[in-house]
Amino acid sequence: MKNDTIPARQLRHDHELAHAGTFRPWRQRILTGALALALAGGVLTGAPVLVAAQDGTGAATPTPPSNCVVPVASASDVSETSAIAATPAGTAVAATPAAASQVAVSGLQGDLTATAKAITSCLSEGNAEGLVKLTSDTFRGQLFGSDEPISASDYIALSESLTKIPYSVLAVADATNSGKDSAAATVTYTIGKQVRTGEWSFTRAEVDGHAAWVLESETPAAVEVPATAAKADVTIKGNAFTLSNAKLTSGDVAFSVKNEDKEDHEMFVVQLSSGTKVDALLTNPGPGLPKGVTFIGQVTVPASGEGELVLTGLGKGTYTIVDLLPDEEGTPHLAGGMSTTFTVE
Repeated sequence: MKNDTIPARQLRHDHELAHAGTFRPWRQRILTGALALALAGGVLTGAPVLVAAQDGTGAATPTPPSNCVVPVASASDVSETSAIAATPAGTAVAATPAAASQVAVSGLQGDLTATAKAITSCLSEGNAEGLVKLTSDTFRGQLFGSDEPISASDYIALSESLTKIPYSVLAVADATNSGKDSAAATVTYTIGKQVRTGEWSFTRAEVDGHAAWVLESETPAAVEVPATAAKADVTIKGNAFTLSNAKLTSGDVAFSVKNEDKEDHEMFVVQLSSGTKVDALLTNPGPGLPKGVTFIGQVTVPASGEGELVLTGLGKGTYTIVDLLPDEEGTPHLAGGMSTTFTVE
């Protein structure tokens, strides 16, 4: 395995492009170098950040209950009716509105919903040990934008220094058995504020001594744009963004992006806190996002291609769009000034 010299910041960025749908060769080079570093000397591993309580005592902030647990699959997933919250898996995801409502659904629908929520909880919490129980090597590779599988041990080593980004399941539809021990469903979810939809393929396996559904892979699917979403066209040309509408009146936004350059670009959307400059994305030494920078969403747009970015639940304020993909010299396009802003009023 070639040990490329890859900035940890780029590894973090690659992870945050999870499920982007455009798996470019440079992502695989990043993954290769990152894995080599992790396995050779543990360079990418580190102790978790401890947050002190704000009560003056210096005590650690209590850890909230984890929803990252292995849901127990139903004994039968054909024509079985159950309430999500009544199953062991439902107990694990009871904090979510769908589980709390205890709506009766088919056994398979309930099982896959519980598993999807457990997986997104693991991702949100940065719980790598829990995630590897519920996902395959193939899917973990997809999380890093690669078609190369990632073993459980390698994923755990890589994930320890990556930024935690909130995930949330919005809907699980069309759950079907595709075989005795296989199933599929259409899952719509958010990462940060971005809406994504994918066809998730599962296999039934024994996990922690009982039957469970394991996510094998995801195939990106088209996102349904809310009818009330504000819409804006984005043109990428000459290493610059041009927005047709930079003042939006809805917290749900759909960007249609056209890349007229002959190289890949991205829309990497963040929100900067007061006093934080966009250059912090270039100077931050660690693998995580800099302090004061919140991930909102991302889409990669291939050379002379098109893309779409759907965001939801944006609060009023200013948001920044940058391109952190490297140019031919390996320098992020942001370093050349590829940045712009939009506001939600």
